[in-house]
Amino acid sequence: MIDTEALAKEALDTANEAAVDAGVALAVANDLAPRVAAGARELANHGARLAQLERDGGGGGGGGPAPLPVADPTVFEAACDPVVPVGIVVAAGGPGVQPANPTDLSAMPGLGIVVAKPSPTTARVQACGVVPGGVLSGLTPGATHYVGEGGALISALPTGPDFAQQRVGVAVTATLFVLAPSLDLVISR
Repeated sequence: MIDTEALAKEALDTANEAAVDAGVALAVANDLAPRVAAGARELANHGARLAQLERDGGGGGGGGPAPLPVADPTVFEAACDPVVPVGIVVAAGGPGVQPANPTDLSAMPGLGIVVAKPSPTTARVQACGVVPGGVLSGLTPGATHYVGEGGALISALPTGPDFAQQRVGVAVTATLFVLAPSLDLVISR
């Protein structure tokens, strides 16, 4: 049986630790902490409700079956081209998702990061939250990251004629990333 209360508490503890990390404290406090904390509170509330249902025997009060686990609402699967790799920012396009591209408004805004490929033509995309370890590397700790060409995460604000600038999140370390994409685009001229 899954200890949902412990999982919810661990998620909340992780979010709080990320929020106070010395390298990103200012960026997180000003921009991401409220979103991460709200998500962690929501996860904790869902976990507490699920634990209560399990204690009540599935919610029926009569010792019925335990409820099914709740799917992670921050992750979705979508069709993609086989060349779409794990670790890039994707936008809606084609039959599902495509690499986000700040030089092509039809490939913006970025909706999330590909965290897995269950099949060559299916991308598992995380829309917000802490990106699992092993997905990203080479990030600039403490820096806000933006959508770069081909869906790459870049730490310098992209500039150039008609570039769509979109903030994606903040790197806590070179491999740990708090994903909180803004859907507001700024077009550089």
